[in-house]
Amino acid sequence: MISIVALACCTGLYARPSFPSDASPRLHVALPPERVSAAIVAGVARVPSSDPLALRYRQAYPFSHPLFPPDGELRGETPTPALSAWLALPPAQRRHDVVILPASDYHWRQDGNDYRATFIVHVAPAAGGSDIAIVQYGARTLHGKSFRLLGRTGPGRYLDIRPAAPSPAAAAELAAWLAALPELAAPARRQQP
Repeated sequence: MISIVALACCTGLYARPSFPSDASPRLHVALPPERVSAAIVAGVARVPSSDPLALRYRQAYPFSHPLFPPDGELRGETPTPALSAWLALPPAQRRHDVVILPASDYHWRQDGNDYRATFIVHVAPAAGGSDIAIVQYGARTLHGKSFRLLGRTGPGRYLDIRPAAPSPAAAAELAAWLAALPELAAPARRQQP
């Protein structure tokens, strides 16, 4: 069974250098990184449309895919230690990573707010398999609607969407979902912190 180990510190790096985190859980899987990456992409593709997670985990793309966000786009995001650490990694160390995108304009209840974020699942080779860390970017909260005199289409009520800090609970939920994927759960072993 995969264990989820929450880190107590928010340094942006795990004990291993070049392994980003924002105090999110980490997983160890007894599979090579390329198989882990393929299993994540396939797992997201299999989420039935009737499942509430189908909107949260709408699309997944590997690092080599053209729709994986470029570094320039990510550098424009509100910096977090985990995102900065991930961007500092050379592309060779990110080649097995996967981005998981929510549906457009979809917000889910998280930590008492309507929340949305995009997840980068960092897959790094490790002894006996792969380590997985979750990095969030583009975290936003929805605060209803507000009146704007100079809105996109003129005066009116527009969605009040504000930047937010990454949610450790959202990362933990994704980690638990990944741990339950059949391709990852079967050959997994417990990771020591």
